[in-house]
Amino acid sequence: KVEAWPTIIAFPGKEGDVRDLYEAIDVIYDEQYVEVENKKCPQHFSISKLPEILQIQIQRTDFDPVRQTSYKNRTPVAFPETLYMDRYVATEDLDSVVRHGNGSLSSDR
Repeated sequence: KVEAWPTIIAFPGKEGDVRDLYEAIDVIYDEQYVEVENKKCPQHFSISKLPEILQIQIQRTDFDPVRQTSYKNRTPVAFPETLYMDRYVATEDLDSVVRHGNGSLSSDR
């Protein structure tokens, strides 16, 4: 199944588990097994073509199963100066590098 998504979703680590942006994105793009019609099937996401402007959404809403309530996850995500997206792109897109002009950033700013 192919769907168009306007953003890439990144998941920060739990409290005390600081992830870099690759680790936060890998949560979605690594292969996972899902149940379809009572069978375990592999599922993965990939990008067919990178957009001119890449939008990354840090998923800050999390759920505490002990308290049975949602909360804001404030764990930082380290942003590299250059983000290599080739591992997520399904084609041989030579423009699969995203650069950030302000050096290394954290998403909690």
